[in-house]
Amino acid sequence: MPDTPTLLVKYAEAGDGYVTWRWVEPDGPADFAGVAHIDADVVAAVRAALADAVPDPLPGESIADGVDRALQRGAFAAPSSTAAFARELGIALVPIELVQTLRGAPTRPLLRIQPSPSLTRVPWELLKVDAATVDAPDGVDLDDLADIVCSAPATVAARHSEAPGVVDGPLVAVVDPRIPGQSASSALGSVLGRPTDDSPLAALLTGDATLRPPVTSYPDLVRRTDVDREWLRLNMIGAGRLLYVGHVSAASAPDDDAVNASMHLCCVDEHGGHRPLSAYDLLTGDYRLPPRAALIGCNSGADLAHPDGMGLSMAALCAGAELVTATRWSVPTNRAIARAGDLDDRHPLEELILAVDAAHRVDDPIRALGQWQRDRRARWYASGHPGDSPLLWAALTTTALVAQP
Repeated sequence: MPDTPTLLVKYAEAGDGYVTWRWVEPDGPADFAGVAHIDADVVAAVRAALADAVPDPLPGESIADGVDRALQRGAFAAPSSTAAFARELGIALVPIELVQTLRGAPTRPLLRIQPSPSLTRVPWELLKVDAATVDAPDGVDLDDLADIVCSAPATVAARHSEAPGVVDGPLVAVVDPRIPGQSASSALGSVLGRPTDDSPLAALLTGDATLRPPVTSYPDLVRRTDVDREWLRLNMIGAGRLLYVGHVSAASAPDDDAVNASMHLCCVDEHGGHRPLSAYDLLTGDYRLPPRAALIGCNSGADLAHPDGMGLSMAALCAGAELVTATRWSVPTNRAIARAGDLDDRHPLEELILAVDAAHRVDDPIRALGQWQRDRRARWYASGHPGDSPLLWAALTTTALVAQP
């Protein structure tokens, strides 16, 4: 989008929080258009409120406890509490001067946000901002003012391969792989349930792109036992897109190295045990990722919450991807979402996967995915159907490599 006005917004923490914003010109960022201060207690409150709102277990909780809290009592449990939370976050994090800067753009701008460690879970697409008016007494949605994308640190751009990829190349699809030593019902078991020919994800086989692996039925695509790290490395050569749907193990604590974050394939070690593929492996191995990558797994986009900031998403960018869509928190399965109410034969997780895949197929994936999120937000506020829960669509975050300062 070379003709799109682009506003670079960076959040930083040094005791208190700080936010800066400036327009990006063809030759690099312009002078700062604004700087604002956020009290340390506000940053801490936002971080705590988000931890309480999403399904990731809090200390002393089981995984099921965390899901039940988020679905039944959290800020995203009902449309009214979601709207109030979105307004509170907007007031706390988005200065009115920043909103005015966005409004001054000649055409719809692109908002590149680089969050600080405490703010990596903020669902920017959900925030309500601006002073209350007669037309919008509760504020306006931030993504009604701009398309939103996460901005990778300059260190990532510096390590990125210069060889351009071909977006319309084959699609590498790794969907719910069977992890060695894990039954379908175990902690690292199936995330999508028993595959059937009539699954909504059978649509993955009908696109224009060549599919890797070359299958003709959906059950042959999922729960495979052969998609290990070597299979992935070889099949990504010359590919246009990667779609990974499965288990991700994020670094276990904020002060842990993000390079320990891993996605679980069918790999085994020399002793026959399971060996996940880590961000460190992507950085140090001979991996060349396609231009667009979707990593749909728990906390796959939590890189910047850690001191090194180099988890799976950033490692994917360093290894050749130009755009990565991942998740800010643990995404509930269909079975988990159904605990909040009848799904009416819908498959919300599959809907999310197909929306990401559809966005990655088009020329402007950021705008396409943002439009899907806006549609889901409108449906959630209108009906509160559990299949439209923000715990699903607001979990998505896209990071793109663009010109860096």
